[in-house]
Amino acid sequence: MRETDAIVAEVRKALAVKQEEINKAGTSAIAFVKEAFKKRQKEFSRFEQTAFGLTCTASQKPDIIESYKKDAKVLLGEISRILV
Repeated sequence: MRETDAIVAEVRKALAVKQEEINKAGTSAIAFVKEAFKKRQKEFSRFEQTAFGLTCTASQKPDIIESYKKDAKVLLGEISRILV
């Protein structure tokens, strides 16, 4: 499903931006921040795997996409809460 690919790409981009922030902070990024980021990376990995495993009928597609968007918003919110 192309919609899920776009959603996954958006979350992947947010992770890349946060990774860049952490890298720029260098040694000033505390261990807690790095651990929180690793946790989000693992969550993204599961999120991404779910996207590739989605199968549905045409009538189920809008509901599944909407549910997936909600999950993405939650994950994006958690990523944005990581303060470097």
